[in-house]
Formats: sequence, C-alpha cells, structure tokens
Amino acid sequence: MRVRCGLMTAAEAARQLGASRKTFYKWEQRGLCALFDSVTDQHPGRPLDPGDKRCQALEKQLIEAKRDIELLNHKMALKDVLMDLKLPATGSDRAKKNERVQQAVAMIEKMKTTFSLSYACLADQMGLRYRTLMRWKRRLASGLPAVGKRGPKKVRPLNLNELKAKARDLDHGPQRSRGTGRLHSAYGEPISRRELNALVIQARSESNRRRKAERSCVSWLRPNLAWAVDDCLGKPALRRGGGRSSVLPF
Repeated sequence: MRVRCGLMTAAEAARQLGASRKTFYKWEQRGLCALFDSVTDQHPGRPLDPGDKRCQALEKQLIEAKRDIELLNHKMALKDVLMDLKLPATGSDRAKKNERVQQAVAMIEKMKTTFSLSYACLADQMGLRYRTLMRWKRRLASGLPAVGKRGPKKVRPLNLNELKAKARDLDHGPQRSRGTGRLHSAYGEPISRRELNALVIQARSESNRRRKAERSCVSWLRPNLAWAVDDCLGKPALRRGGGRSSVLPF
C-alpha cells in the first residue's frame, strides 16, 4: 500500500522483501485481485459441503454419459447410411447413392452443431476421408450431384483453326497480348493454359515481325526516282541524324 500511495518506490519495497521488482509486481497483482474478490458479493446461502460437491461431480458425469450415448446413437445411424454408399454408382444406384450422401452430410452437419466437433474429427471417427467430405459439401452447395460418373469428363472438340484466328485477332503488343484471359475463358476446357499461351506467343511474334517489316519497307509511289544519302559527314554523324537524304529523278 505504501507503493500505491507513493511513499515508497517499487525497488525499495522489493529490496525489503528480498525479491526482484518483477516478483514484487506479481505479488502486488495477486494481492489486489484477492482484495477485490473479498469485497465482491458472493453467492447467497450456506457454502456447499463436500457432499454437495460430490453430487455435482456425479451430475456432471451423468451429463457427459448422456452426451456420449447420444453421440454414439448418431454415429451408429450415420454408419448405416455410409454402409449403403459402397454400392456401385451406376444407373439408378447412382441416384440412390447421391440421396445417401445428402443424408450423411446433413447428419454430419447436425452432429457438428450439437456436439461441437470438427469435420476432420467426425470424418476420422466415421472412417471417411476429410477431402471426400469437403468435396461432397462443395458440390452440394453448388447444386451439383455429390457423386458422378468416374473418369475424366467429356470435353467439346477443339476447333484449332478458329482458335488460331482469334489469337491472331488479339491486340498484340511488343511483350503482351490484350484479351488472352477472355480467350482462355472461352477455350479453357479443351486446351490447357500453357498450350494456349504458346499459340498466343506465336501469333504475337508473327504480328510483331509483320509490323516491323511494314515500318522498314519503302514503297515507291512514283517511278524513275532514287533515294540518295549523303554520308560525307561520316558514320557518327549519320547515327546522330547529321546526314542528308534526298530523292532524285533519273
């Protein structure tokens, strides 16, 4: 209290107690907490005797036992549903399997909310792969069937000539081509992004080569003319633009 009133520093108080300042502050915090707890209103009535504590422990064990029994009943019901998922997913059995998957996912959602268990814990206890459960949830949330036909999905045939024409029609720059993302969105299913980028790079190279050739080519619009350059000033002058050029008839 002297430290709190400013009559003594914390270092002096710690030195008198034979402890460090850190230990003194810890003891001070404990004392203040005990002081506040002693002046706070407590539960009314007599304090519980050891017999009441034993009854509370038994009640707690009974609640936990009821919870475990309820969880076990849910697991048994879910296990019966998961057993039906081992049917071959062909024809009408696939539709039945999708119904069972929806029922299993709904039961797992209820168990997660009721017993505060994670998806990974429930999947591990039921012998189900976590990635499979998450895939089912994702497909059902998107409105798709949880279980489909196995194997790679069919893709539409690729019209390579049309794709090359659209790649040539892009707005090509020296290093980039505008519109490649939209082109990939339209043709991303039958062709990979790497192969599409290779076609776009080839089309951009051809476009840059053609544009460069058009800039360096001289087209004669009038006959009997010659282009002459006066290089008497030397090559450095020509590089600086010091030379003179003229068109002379002949």
